[in-house]
Amino acid sequence: MATKDYVNILIIIIFIAIGSQLFRQKWVKVIENYRQDNNRHKTGLSKIKLAHWLGLFMFWLAFLLLLIQFNIIHEVLFGLGVIVPTAVILVIAKISRYKDK
Repeated sequence: MATKDYVNILIIIIFIAIGSQLFRQKWVKVIENYRQDNNRHKTGLSKIKLAHWLGLFMFWLAFLLLLIQFNIIHEVLFGLGVIVPTAVILVIAKISRYKDK
């Protein structure tokens, strides 16, 4: 295997690790507890849902990179597989920002 293959596998592993932490909302709760005093409200449900969606997105990116690694899909499909979910996540983030107010 070439060096490029090892880098792709490392990136896939990193995306799976980040995705699992976001999917389980571990990092969101840690960051929110760090940023807030005890006097303020708890982590909003919309932020937890957004972290859940971002975790799923990381799993999706790892899956797409795995398909690219084995030459199963073309780069154009990879681009569409990244752009469409990114747009969905941005819409969810915009909606969740209004729900927190």
